[in-house]
Amino acid sequence: MLSSSVRRLALLPVTGVLLGALTVPAGAVTTDDPSGPSDPLLAAQAKAVADGTPVPVDALTSETDSVTAQPDGSFTTTSAVLPVRVQREGAWVPVDATLVADADGTYSPRATPNGMRLSGGGSGPLATLTDPAGHTMSLTMPFALPTPQISSDTALYPSVLPGVDLSVSVTDQGGFSDVLIVHDAKAAADPRVRRLTVATDTDGLDLAATPAGGMTATAADGSVSYTSPPPLMWDSGTSDTSTAPTAARPASFVRAAADAPVAPSDASSTAGPGPGAQVGQVPMTTADDAITLAPDTSLLDAPRHALPRLHRSLREPGHQ
Repeated sequence: MLSSSVRRLALLPVTGVLLGALTVPAGAVTTDDPSGPSDPLLAAQAKAVADGTPVPVDALTSETDSVTAQPDGSFTTTSAVLPVRVQREGAWVPVDATLVADADGTYSPRATPNGMRLSGGGSGPLATLTDPAGHTMSLTMPFALPTPQISSDTALYPSVLPGVDLSVSVTDQGGFSDVLIVHDAKAAADPRVRRLTVATDTDGLDLAATPAGGMTATAADGSVSYTSPPPLMWDSGTSDTSTAPTAARPASFVRAAADAPVAPSDASSTAGPGPGAQVGQVPMTTADDAITLAPDTSLLDAPRHALPRLHRSLREPGHQ
């Protein structure tokens, strides 16, 4: 069966961890006061030395940083580039992109630093993102959505158009990526696939195109809440093309590159293109109230055994 897909938005984490150690003189540890030291560092240090086990300094824990007192009297600090934990009901919990049902019928990841809601079906927004400052951005598809099938961090909306499915995966930072899966040539000829316009609605964020063909969402103070690299499209071709019809390949399309999303096997999928897939950039137009993607129709019309996939991602600043 011919197939293709369109991935549009993603907030993709690129985390890093920094470790450091700070040694505090042993004399700083005292047990003379039966109530224990009031300083959280000294309290954790005293407990770690007395018990012979590491003790976290809860007062110094944040979404990205933690400090742990070691049994030898030293402290180990750990810093991540992006949040690795969030507070829920007064306690720190690890970030978790697993989708759970909300009371209003939408779906949200279990624990993320940025707010995210996915549609439970209907004509409302597919996704609504909220940054830590409370700025919001919603995106609405040009067609109604069916009730999604939920699996872990992914929502599948079947038959959003004839012969077209929509797969949406959220990230542990509170963003998402979505892929339109085009199953046959008739579906690829649909004008809504050939020119996909997604309505946007923002509060406190301004959308702007980047010189490279991507997009930014910027707050009034100049801080960038979200960035999007240029959209991509790829087909479901594989490295074995001996049985595939031959076709001229547009110069703008190349085999899967090192910096392109990569599928976990030789076959292209919603995760990315396989090693034999054609991959190309998709022109994207950004306006105040809409984002329009216009894929190269030469790949949509190519007489190949596989149709193209279109990919667009939305990321936090600092992601590689």
